[in-house]
Amino acid sequence: MFRCSVSLTESILPLRLKLNIMNLNYVVEGKGEPLIFLHWLSDDLKFWEVLTSTLNEKYQVIRIDLRGHGESELGDDEISIATYADDLKNLLDDLQIDAGNLVGFSLGGGSCCTGFCN
Repeated sequence: MFRCSVSLTESILPLRLKLNIMNLNYVVEGKGEPLIFLHWLSDDLKFWEVLTSTLNEKYQVIRIDLRGHGESELGDDEISIATYADDLKNLLDDLQIDAGNLVGFSLGGGSCCTGFCN
């Protein structure tokens, strides 16, 4: 079960997941219960860096560049909140994560709720 929250030290290597014909950029830090962070329009996964720098001591922090943002490719699919939600679901499936906490701001919050709170 996912809980959605919509709200305003170690070397990190970016990872990429191939979704159909595009790559999705994300970072995984720490161990523990997953905390998944989604940024807002025109931003990227660095938006959450200061906040997550301490949370990764207790949680498995996953920060994602939404499709067409940061280092993630745009792909050929029509862009919508549902597309972002599908990308998130595919990433979590690939990482074998079936429970955790989603934190999203604006566009990221809409993606959280569309994908997991409806």
